[in-house]
Amino acid sequence: MNTAKLENLEAIALIVLVMTSKIILNLPKTILTNIGTSSWINAIYISFLALLAVLLIVHLFKNFPGYDILDISKYLGGETLKKLMAIFYIVFFIVNATLIVRSFSESIKIIYFNNLPLIIIIAFFVISSCIANIFGLKALAKTNLIVAPLALLSIIITIISSIQNFVPQRLFPILGHGLSQTFISGSNNIFLFSILAYLFFLVPILQNQKDYKKVSIISVLVSAFYLIASIICLQLVFPFIYQAKEHLSIYLLIRMAHSGDIIQRFISFFFFVWILSVLCYISISIYFSVHVTTKITNISNTKCITYLSGLLVFGCTLLFNNYSQYTIIIEKIFKPSTTIFLFIINIIVLLLANIKLKIKKGLNLNEKNL
Repeated sequence: MNTAKLENLEAIALIVLVMTSKIILNLPKTILTNIGTSSWINAIYISFLALLAVLLIVHLFKNFPGYDILDISKYLGGETLKKLMAIFYIVFFIVNATLIVRSFSESIKIIYFNNLPLIIIIAFFVISSCIANIFGLKALAKTNLIVAPLALLSIIITIISSIQNFVPQRLFPILGHGLSQTFISGSNNIFLFSILAYLFFLVPILQNQKDYKKVSIISVLVSAFYLIASIICLQLVFPFIYQAKEHLSIYLLIRMAHSGDIIQRFISFFFFVWILSVLCYISISIYFSVHVTTKITNISNTKCITYLSGLLVFGCTLLFNNYSQYTIIIEKIFKPSTTIFLFIINIIVLLLANIKLKIKKGLNLNEKNL
C-alpha cells in the first residue's frame, strides 16, 4: 500500500471535502425532511455532539501513538476483533461509495444528460475513481487540496447569492415538531458527520502525528460551519423543501439566484467543481476500503483490490431501481447503522483499549515494586 504521509492542510482538505460533497449530494435534506423548522437548531446540536465525540476520540487515541482503529482493535481483542472491525469498515466504505455514485449519477442525468444511459455515467465515476487510486494517497491529497477550496467557495457564493430570497419566517416555529424530535430522535442526524470514519485512520498517515488533535478539530469545525450554513440557507429559501423530491438542492439555489448574468455564467463551472468534488469523495472511499483490506490480508499489490472494489461499487449501484429506494436505504439502514457503528461501537473499542492499557501498566508497576 502507498505509504505516503499527509501534511496537515492535505488531511484537513480530505476530511472537509467529504462533508462538502455530502452537502452537494443533498444529504442535509434528511434533516430538513425529518425535523422541519427546527432543522437549523438540530444542525447546531449535532455539530456540538460531533465536536464532543471528536474531542473524546482524540483523547483516547493519545495513548496509542501511530495506531489507527484497526491496530487498537487488535490490541484489545486480537486478530479476531481486528478483522471484524475491518469487515465493518470495508462494508461502510463500499456502501458509502455506492450511494454517492448512484445518487450523483442520477442527478447529472436529470440535469445535463437526460438521453444518456445511467450506466454510462456510473461507469465514468467508478472507472475514474479506480484510476485515481492507482496514483496513490498523495496524488489524491494534492487533488483534494485544489478541489476542496473551490467547492467551499462555490457553496459560499451560492449562499450569498441566495440572500435576497431569504424569508426569515420560515425558521419558525423555532422548535418545529417539538423538543423530542429536535434533540432526542433528531440526534440520529449525527450520521452526517460520518467524516469520523476517516479520522479513525488518520493518525498513521499524518506527517506530524502530534497535530492529530488540531487537524481533527479544524476539520470538524469547518465541516460543521458549512453544514449549518447550508441548512439555514435551504430552510430560508425553500418553503417546499420538506416534501420536494429534488436531487440537488444546492443546484436549485444557484439556479434561483437573481444576481445577474455573472452568477448564472458560473453555474456550469460550479457544477464542474461539484463533479470533481464528488469524484474525489468516491476516490477517497475506495482508497480507504482498499487500505483496510490490505491491512487484514497483507497484500502488497493493491491494483487488483482497487479494481475489485470498483467492480463491487459498480455492481451495487445497479441494485437500485429508483431514487426512492436510495432514500429508503439512507433513512432505514445507512443512517442508524452508521450512527451505531461510528459513534458507539468504535468509541467503546477505544475506551476498552484504554482501560486494558491502564490495567496493564498498573500490573507492570506493581511487579516492579515487588
